[in-house]
Amino acid sequence: MDEEQNRLLKAWALLMTLTAISVLAAYAGGLEGGKFLSLAVLMGTAFIKTRQVLDHFLELRTAKAGWRSFFTFLMAGLLLLILALGLVPVLMQEAA
Repeated sequence: MDEEQNRLLKAWALLMTLTAISVLAAYAGGLEGGKFLSLAVLMGTAFIKTRQVLDHFLELRTAKAGWRSFFTFLMAGLLLLILALGLVPVLMQEAA
C-alpha cells in the first residue's frame, strides 16, 4: 500500500470512528439532560469530519492558506448557526 492510500485509509477510519461517536451522542441526546452535550458533540464531530473530507478527499490541504481559512471559518460559522438553532427548542423546553 503506498503512502497516498495509507493516508486516505486513515482518514476514512477517522471518519467512521467519528460517525460512531455521532450516533452514540445522538442516542445520548434522547436521554434526560443530555441534549446540550449531545448537540455540542454532534457539531464538533461534524466539524472534524468536514475538515477531513476537505483536506483528504478534496485536496484542500495543498491549497493556499487563504482558501483553507475561508472554508474553515465558513464551516465553523455554519455549524455554530446550526448549533444555535438546535439549542433554541432545547432551551425553550427546559424553560417550560
